[in-house]
Amino acid sequence: NETPRHGAGEMKLHDMGAEYHGYTADVTCTFPVDGYFTKEQKLVYEAVWEATLAVEQMLCPGVDYREMHLLAERTLLEKMVD
Repeated sequence: NETPRHGAGEMKLHDMGAEYHGYTADVTCTFPVDGYFTKEQKLVYEAVWEATLAVEQMLCPGVDYREMHLLAERTLLEKMVD
């Protein structure tokens, strides 16, 4: 098999999971192959990070998932429209 080649400006996605004695975890990470985001990639990265922080600040017992989901969507839209 030929190894795929990735170049500058491209993104790489790793989707990893594990299970241990009935406990499971999943981690997905995306990063620029050459270590540098393009302008557009950086915009998306920062919007996703802001949405993550907003949801984490809202997270507490009793908060409906739908409220957190809408907050994340609203944050993404606001950051990506600017």
